Amino acid sequence: DKIYLAFYKPEKVLTSMSEPEERSCLTDYLPRNLKERVFPVGRLDWDSEGLLLLKKGPGCHQEPEQEAGFQ
Repeated sequence: DKIYLAFYKPEKVLTSMSEPEERSCLTDYLPRNLKERVFPVGRLDWDSEGLLLLKKGPGCHQEPEQEAGFQ
């Protein structure tokens, strides 16, 4: 099963699922009851904001178009 989530990343949030320095990261904004592991597709800088896709599954760091064979 494929899962895609759209997330509007605010400024001062890491595009990461964990952060050893305890800065704000994506998992701080995901529902605690989310059973699937999702990962960001691409990344946004710490001090930028914008739409970010989160995806479950293999090749999670590829753009969806690349996965489907589009160029």
